[in-house]
Amino acid sequence: KRTLGLAPYDVQLAGGISLSYGNIAQMRTGEGKTITALFPAFWGYIEGLKTYVITVNEYLAERDYLQAQTVFNYLNIEIGLILKDYLLQQKKHNYQKPIVYITNSEFAFDYLRDNIAVNQIQLMQGSFDFAIIDEADLVLIDEANNPVIISGNQLDNSYYYKSAYCFVTSLTDEDYEIDEETLISNLTDQGFDKAKQVFGYEIIDNTEMYQAIRQCLLAEFKMRKDVDYIVRDGEVLIVDKFTGRVLGGRRFQDGLHQAIEAKENVEIKTENSVLATTTYQNLFKKFKLLSGMTGTAIESVKEFHFIYNTNVEVIPTNKPVIREDKPDIMFKDKESKYEYLVELVKERHSKGQPILIGTTSVKESEEVVSVLEKHKLPYNLLNAKNDKNEAKIVAKAGEKGAITIATNMAGRGTDIKITKEVEELGGLLVIGVSRNEALRIDRQLRGRSGRQGEAGESIFLTSLEDDLFLLNKTLEFEKFKKKA
Repeated sequence: KRTLGLAPYDVQLAGGISLSYGNIAQMRTGEGKTITALFPAFWGYIEGLKTYVITVNEYLAERDYLQAQTVFNYLNIEIGLILKDYLLQQKKHNYQKPIVYITNSEFAFDYLRDNIAVNQIQLMQGSFDFAIIDEADLVLIDEANNPVIISGNQLDNSYYYKSAYCFVTSLTDEDYEIDEETLISNLTDQGFDKAKQVFGYEIIDNTEMYQAIRQCLLAEFKMRKDVDYIVRDGEVLIVDKFTGRVLGGRRFQDGLHQAIEAKENVEIKTENSVLATTTYQNLFKKFKLLSGMTGTAIESVKEFHFIYNTNVEVIPTNKPVIREDKPDIMFKDKESKYEYLVELVKERHSKGQPILIGTTSVKESEEVVSVLEKHKLPYNLLNAKNDKNEAKIVAKAGEKGAITIATNMAGRGTDIKITKEVEELGGLLVIGVSRNEALRIDRQLRGRSGRQGEAGESIFLTSLEDDLFLLNKTLEFEKFKKKA
């Protein structure tokens, strides 16, 4: 209260106690998880535990660190911040602090760098005592088994991918097969015959070319631009489907990234050899005491207990949630869905109610942009292509008359503040223009509105042409759609 002018809620203290016992605390969006983390971090310091406060992106890590620094400076406790652009000495210096703020990805990469260090001077991290993980379900469940890899370069094999992609674009549906569940691709007998005609030899005898063709099949027919990846400044960048953010420094493995580079006609970089690898699951199980916070944990209670031997504790809200969550409205096709969206946005915008339109991909966000522009509706866009302006866009999203279109980037850790005037207009209206594969992501989006007992509203608009339906379509679905 002396440093930030904030008196912590009882529920924040309860959350802090729960974390100190090594639990996963489910705290609703807007309950102040940043402040909650201060208490177990201080407790870790008192107990002599090297404590890490781990967030899912650098925007949040730096924001939380700056707030925490104000408090801990008052207590004469030095804390550290680790960002990916920091040099070795700067990282080493900050890792020596008793409390460290860092992202899960940078923590993992630094762990691998320590493992391949050639001398003591290059070592950065100390003991793994106590971890407080924000958005714990995302890090410990959704991304648990995603490999984190440090690579070394190999010989240039771009020739194979250029030739393979050229060949793949000439194929028909009868020339290849891709297993929808495992995403394992291969040529059919007819495809192998075509390959022999084109290349002049049995393709299966040339390991490099055979692998390149199989990965180019995935790149061409399964990997979607502005959904699975974006192209920025001549570079293919992976987009995290859970957060909507670019995964900087990461590449698809086993040549898939090169296949996509061939598809997008950008520079094909040399394939990397693996020097060191780990997963978040293996890494965070090394901590003596592991805890976490998220607004959506109860759905994964079994996984948390089975994998990490941690319990989920549901922390009540400080004030009752009065946000109105309306039932989904389903449409036959996207066109009619977007027509309804425009009318809804026009109606609420005319009153001055701020609107957050949540989308599942960069591509979908740009579809919405196109629709709103046709009707001359003003908007701000937040997606992986426009992430540099995140702080400014989020700061304005709750203002009177604001229309914000965003991918899942706005779904976690984003505090959209509203004024008393906006609350009287009904608070922030959240419109999801399609459902995500994981219900938890939808709940995170809804949670941007109606924080701390404020007014708010949410609704999801879906259509039978949404990716979620198309990717899981069955014969019964086709009959249903025809009837509709």
